Amino acid sequence: MSASFHPSDALLAAYAAGAMDEPTALAVATHLAFCPRCRAEVTRLEALAGAHLESLPVCAMADDALARTLARLDRTPPVPCPPARGSALPGPIGAYCGGDPASLSWRPLSPGIDQAILIRSDRAQAKLIRMEAGIVSPRHRHAAAELNVVLQGAYRDESGHYRPGDFAVEAANRTYRPVADADTACLCLCVGDDPIRPTGLLGRLLSPFAG
Repeated sequence: MSASFHPSDALLAAYAAGAMDEPTALAVATHLAFCPRCRAEVTRLEALAGAHLESLPVCAMADDALARTLARLDRTPPVPCPPARGSALPGPIGAYCGGDPASLSWRPLSPGIDQAILIRSDRAQAKLIRMEAGIVSPRHRHAAAELNVVLQGAYRDESGHYRPGDFAVEAANRTYRPVADADTACLCLCVGDDPIRPTGLLGRLLSPFAG
């Protein structure tokens, strides 16, 4: 099944240029593992960048150029690849949990919803969110934008119905209420730099557990 929701052109360009923090790059790479169309676009952007570099005049390099280049290699974006054998997760995610989400440290957010942190950085964190089939998330918002990529199952909210590979961008301060499909549990990669901010009475009761 092809993805219906995709990263913006700006996000794909930043990924191709390597100008992206690790959590955000993981979200884009995970989508690319599902989406041939976006993989082709990233390949095209990388080729354009390479052609542009070849057209630039030769110039002297700084004394520390090699050291800075080697340092940047440690920040190379995750590479999109399909699930490893025996794993239902795409390669970029599998690299952080050995292909087995059960190996992660999960904690409850609300009844039927758990989270496991994959990456913490100065700019953002990446985490897996697991919702049981048919679970309705408490209505909530984030002070900053959040990126979501569906890995398994599906969910819907006020903006659409998201299935495996779909890349959803939740705008800052937009209140929404995800609902997992009734027939199967939903597993998502979520990337953002702001904790969940529940709204309403139930949200206020659950807020000590959200983050």
